Amino acid sequence: MSFIIELNENDDDNIFIPCIYEYFGCNDRINKNNMKNHLIEKNNEHLEMITKKMLILNNNFNDRIKKLFELKDDLIKKNIIIKETLEKIHNLSKRKRKNKIYNNDDLYIYSKTKRQIKNKNNNINNKKKENENFSSEKETNSNSSHNKINKIK
Repeated sequence: MSFIIELNENDDDNIFIPCIYEYFGCNDRINKNNMKNHLIEKNNEHLEMITKKMLILNNNFNDRIKKLFELKDDLIKKNIIIKETLEKIHNLSKRKRKNKIYNNDDLYIYSKTKRQIKNKNNNINNKKKENENFSSEKETNSNSSHNKINKIK
């Protein structure tokens, strides 16, 4: 806002202009020739108006600063919550990878080991059967021999 009002010498003497303290609350309209007198006469009132306006502006400023600090505190709290949540997600992800996810090499080794165990079990079972068969044949042969011996006698 500009307080400078340009008046020409040729302007009418009956021109009334707003006080330069209008922004601060002075609503007087003054004859251009009486502005100097008005400013002198109303000096104290103008200073009071300026002081009131400055207090209002200062209070508004303080309210905004207070609100900014509240927002800052709120953002700090939210940032902490976000960091904690991200850390939990990271830890869960690490545990999941460690405990549940296998890569192709792991699956191949597991599968190969399982086949080897199955083959060993089959071999053991086959050996058992062979032993049983051998024992059975031996018994049969032994019985046959006994029969032959008995026949000879």
